[in-house]
Amino acid sequence: MGPSDLVQAEIIAKFLGAKADIPLESLEKARRERGDAAWKWLREGVESGAAVVADTYAEPDVVLKGFLPIHAYAVIGAEERDGKRFVTLRNPAPYLAELESNPAIAEELRRDPTLGPLASVLTGKGLSLKDLKYGTFTVPFEDFRRCFDHAYRVPIEGGR
Repeated sequence: MGPSDLVQAEIIAKFLGAKADIPLESLEKARRERGDAAWKWLREGVESGAAVVADTYAEPDVVLKGFLPIHAYAVIGAEERDGKRFVTLRNPAPYLAELESNPAIAEELRRDPTLGPLASVLTGKGLSLKDLKYGTFTVPFEDFRRCFDHAYRVPIEGGR
């Protein structure tokens, strides 16, 4: 481990509330194990037929990955293909992209306290609301982990 690795280990350890002398390999192992546990929890929820909902962080990076910030998505699938993990999501608000194409409504969106700043971030990157993910789509599990801060599983009871 080089000097920059030690600095990184100290920062990560402080963030995780661990001792700074824990090697980076141990911290990476903990991160991977937490990811494996999250993946298992997500798959079990989807496979059980529970309603699984996840919401995004309020950060510009979330938008640049194609998600609306502070927004809930239905998790409708979790599968592994060729050794890689993928999550299938459904955005329940596909109307925003359509609204943006109407000039009068687009102006209202720009003045909206939530969507206005979002539109500014997108415009600054040469994007629009149409560049965000709408409808049903699949993303790598790592993108899901980076952009979503909470997920909830609600069992659905059948019949009356």
